[in-house]
Amino acid sequence: AEAERLDKLVGNVLWSTRLEQNEKEQLSPLDLNQITSELVSRINRSNLNHSRVKFQSGELAARVMGNDIALDVMISNLLENALKYSPPAQDVLVEVLIHDSTVELSVADNGPGIPDQEKKLIFRKFYRIGNEDTRATQGTGIGLFMVKKIANSHKAIVKVGDRIPTGTKFVVAFPKIKNS
Repeated sequence: AEAERLDKLVGNVLWSTRLEQNEKEQLSPLDLNQITSELVSRINRSNLNHSRVKFQSGELAARVMGNDIALDVMISNLLENALKYSPPAQDVLVEVLIHDSTVELSVADNGPGIPDQEKKLIFRKFYRIGNEDTRATQGTGIGLFMVKKIANSHKAIVKVGDRIPTGTKFVVAFPKIKNS
């Protein structure tokens, strides 16, 4: 488990360096439903904290221009954060919604939520909420930085809000491919 954690950390550091250098991603038409469904299945098989990720989507293909590796990194970070901050045995809800001009991916957890004053800061590289004395979870502060950078490289917008009654909800809105 420690080797896997270190491998993921090294991968995230390499990705964040790439993103900071604004390397252009090769984008092609992808189905966000398919990518998200595969990730949810993989995470549910390996999840040890006994929370489950529930995935909801329509039957239509959610077509966006994207880089499958970058989207995998982005969605994985959102899912892993949601599981990390959710109480054990609490479900994380993932949805893909198709609108007129956008395709939205949302990830909602049942954790403690993010204070309003922190919401604008969480996408900074190495930023973590609270201080070292009060943090109960491991992390580097790179994950949400990468989420924001990957979203930007896909011309997507990331929003963070509250989930009622408790928790956090991240929404990434991608431009929808025309005629899909």
